[in-house]
Amino acid sequence: MKRFVCWFLCLSVLFSLLPVIPAAPVIAQGEVPNLVYAGYIDWEGVNPAAGDDTFYMEYYGTGLSELTAVICLATYNPYTYSYDYTPVASQVDKGIPLKDNDGKDRYLFKMGMDGGKVLEEGVPYHILMRDIEGKYYTPSISTYFTVEAQPYYPSVFGFQPVEIASNTQSVFLSLQTFGFAKDLTAQDFTVELVVAERMNWGSGNEQEVPVPAGVLPVAGTMQDIVAYKIENGAYQLEGDVVLNPLNYSAGQSLFARVTGKSAHGTEQQPNRTKYSMSPIFVIDHTKPTPSQFIILNSLPIVTFDPEQGHHHDTTGYMKADSKHNFAIGTGDTMIYFELTGTGLSDPGKLSANLNGASVTLQQISGEDQGNGLKSVHGSILLPVNEEGTLSILYDGMLYHQTTLSRYKGTNENGTTDLDLIDLYMGAPEIPAGGSFQIYLGYPMNLTLGENMFSVSMTDLNKRVIPLQVTETLEQGLLTLTCVTPELLSGQYSLNVFYDQQPLQACSSFMGIVDFYVHLESTLIFKNTDNQTSLSYISQIHGNIQINGMSFDSNVQYTARFIPRGTSSLNPTVISFPTTFQSDSLLVVEKALADTLPLGWYTVYLTIGDTLVNGFADTAIIPQMQLVMPTVTIEGDYTDKRDITLKGTFGSYQKVKIAESLADLSFSPWLTSIPETYMLSEGYGEKTLYFLFETSEGDQVTLSDSITYINATLDPVQFFGIAGANLAADIYIVNKALTYSLYFTHTQPDLTGKVVFYSESNDVLNEQPLLLYRTSGKNGIYHYSKSVMFKDDFENAKTVSLVVENSKGASTYPVQLKVSVTEEATVTRNSSSFDISYLNNIRFITSGSIANFYMYGTPGYLPEVLIKYKTELLPEVSVSCMVAENENSPGSYKGSITIPEDAMEILSIQYKLTDPGTPENTTLVEESIQLPVMAMARFVELDNENGAYNNMFLSVISEDPYDTNYQHITENATSITMGNLIPGIPYKYQ
Repeated sequence: MKRFVCWFLCLSVLFSLLPVIPAAPVIAQGEVPNLVYAGYIDWEGVNPAAGDDTFYMEYYGTGLSELTAVICLATYNPYTYSYDYTPVASQVDKGIPLKDNDGKDRYLFKMGMDGGKVLEEGVPYHILMRDIEGKYYTPSISTYFTVEAQPYYPSVFGFQPVEIASNTQSVFLSLQTFGFAKDLTAQDFTVELVVAERMNWGSGNEQEVPVPAGVLPVAGTMQDIVAYKIENGAYQLEGDVVLNPLNYSAGQSLFARVTGKSAHGTEQQPNRTKYSMSPIFVIDHTKPTPSQFIILNSLPIVTFDPEQGHHHDTTGYMKADSKHNFAIGTGDTMIYFELTGTGLSDPGKLSANLNGASVTLQQISGEDQGNGLKSVHGSILLPVNEEGTLSILYDGMLYHQTTLSRYKGTNENGTTDLDLIDLYMGAPEIPAGGSFQIYLGYPMNLTLGENMFSVSMTDLNKRVIPLQVTETLEQGLLTLTCVTPELLSGQYSLNVFYDQQPLQACSSFMGIVDFYVHLESTLIFKNTDNQTSLSYISQIHGNIQINGMSFDSNVQYTARFIPRGTSSLNPTVISFPTTFQSDSLLVVEKALADTLPLGWYTVYLTIGDTLVNGFADTAIIPQMQLVMPTVTIEGDYTDKRDITLKGTFGSYQKVKIAESLADLSFSPWLTSIPETYMLSEGYGEKTLYFLFETSEGDQVTLSDSITYINATLDPVQFFGIAGANLAADIYIVNKALTYSLYFTHTQPDLTGKVVFYSESNDVLNEQPLLLYRTSGKNGIYHYSKSVMFKDDFENAKTVSLVVENSKGASTYPVQLKVSVTEEATVTRNSSSFDISYLNNIRFITSGSIANFYMYGTPGYLPEVLIKYKTELLPEVSVSCMVAENENSPGSYKGSITIPEDAMEILSIQYKLTDPGTPENTTLVEESIQLPVMAMARFVELDNENGAYNNMFLSVISEDPYDTNYQHITENATSITMGNLIPGIPYKYQ
């Protein structure tokens, strides 16, 4: 006989399962919807394509909260002079509502094609919103979109490095690439460097076409690729490429070729291949060879070199060849240059001449660029009005030659640049007394320091507002700081004058240099009413910097990170408190930022639950780690003042050396580590300090020490460890025991100084351990000291002894080897259960996962036993899986599913055993004493035909009161219901 069960549907439970998202911005009652802009968005990292049945859209406007997104086909109706719309796609998911910088609402929708249809290539899909009465709203901007079978994606970009020496054996390659499928890993990519003459522009969706066509020689393949997602679904790929010198040579170009699964591949062609448009140039190392040369204060140099495949200008790669003609002002007497190439090991050997006449080089410095190349920066003092052939020599031999001319236009006064980008992008109002800066690059034929500059603002009523101007010249670069006497709000024309005439600035367009254009710019200063907003995100030294305006030091802002690239528009939002830095900068500190998983995020701010205007996308990527320099002094002791140094620069370019931190400020910068260094006079320990610096100004100070000794004492007779076992000349010591270090000598009244070293030769004790005489007579004297090999000394591998007398004479050091063993130890343990509360009683959730953590001796065999009580047995033990964390030796973790028959968890036992010595073991027990929730199973339900599908089975207890529900699906005839109070009768319905 079948069981009879009374069913009912509980909608409240169903609703409670819906995802919770932040509340939409409050819309004023009766606010008229205003849809400003809408378009598709690459939420998952790919643009919609023909054949897709789902895609993502974003909508901007006001009063949109009650509207739904809809995509339609449109037919023009000549009788109504309007479009008739046929819906083809409806919204299936809605993302967290945000606000842009101007306060407009921004909504994201996941759209699904209706009736099993898919997007078709070339069809105009109209972007609309619809209210509950069926009224359509069209955006003011971008009313429809079309899709392609293979959407266009940019080529490989962010490609580094740009050049290598021809003897480079391995190069670290970094690049970014689009158009590949989401959720790929490093194993899904192949990255190669191939030899080609150039890369032509293609057509359609494949932008890059290598020349020559056909099979390209492979110079090397990236090993151990590191891949991670960045903005817009692109991938950052990094790794070392081991080069094959047989497949390439000096003067050739190496292009990156990336192959992986396409974002819109087909069964016949699942993969796609992308090339870098720009190459790595291979520079000859067999002779000094220039690779780049640029005069920074020349007029813009713009060329198009089809062999290189891309433009070059004064801000990009400037190849050192004879194709460039550098032009400077007629009255200029100083040029600033950068030179890169091979064979530039000593910048001091550089010299120059103009038309054969020697010219003076000033402020010369060098930087190691890696991959066998070096850069030299400096300036050259020139005769007035001289032009012609400029020759750069290295060690007296011609290194590079170029043409230098004087600009002889009708108006010769001007600057090489103009930078007002912060104001062009829109700026908040500037109050009276406020300021902004104009960056003008290098001046040409201008007299500075005599108040020749003036700047004014002209408003829409043609009213002129003079500004107070201060000029600054730093390393040849000219900056004007402008202070306004009144509030700047709205639209203005900016005018810059020199000697009461409009100042002129250099510019270029499509490869044609227009040497001077009059400087007049239209600027808009927004009235934000002190409206706080987020502008963009940056990452510096591990901190996440949130840039914006009108931040308040008295307000706590919370940064919210929405993961991108997910199929859901409502993934779990990750939140961090921010630290106020200024009214335009908030920071998520590095300690918090490091906990954020790598990936692509949309970031917004809240004050409590209130949205702040503005949001921005950012990619959390591994911060570029500086390769640390290394430096060591050869040996621990010396009886000579001249010592030997060894070291590497890593990511740093220069170094200072001194015997004190204070003296570093007086030491010269060096671009190489000297092989030898002379110590100051006087015996004793000498410490050298090495201050390294990068071209970006990052500094690190290293030090190493050596003892300058007067080695005239007789040698030590014996040095050993009393109580330790000696095996193969190594003393075996247990960190839990105490031993005696001792030595013997022929003389009394000596002092032994002992230093402990790790396997990597690091000193383990800041101060030497001192051994004094404890016994002896007649020329045999004993010196000793008790010691335990734990804490600071547990990593000791070498123990070194030097003996001194009161007059400063000493022995040469003697050493012995040690091996420190340890007893099995559990230092800390804990457990984690899924706990539920019923009637203020704690229960372990039935069928849940319990986690166990143990910390102790690394490398030992872990074991965890869980003891529990069942209905029939007072105690049962079961073992769980435990493993040591590879990245954290000595940290063990295990887990187990709570057994179905468990009524109460009694205790947890933690055990560690030495794998080489099983008797070296330890056991720790943790008392738990917590009951486990009960489970009930319903069988033989009369639901073979699905009569009760989508209904709920409920159980109810009266004393104490408890209720539970189970959703019935898929013709289920048996149901298991957990988390019930044990020992209590339940009714079901």
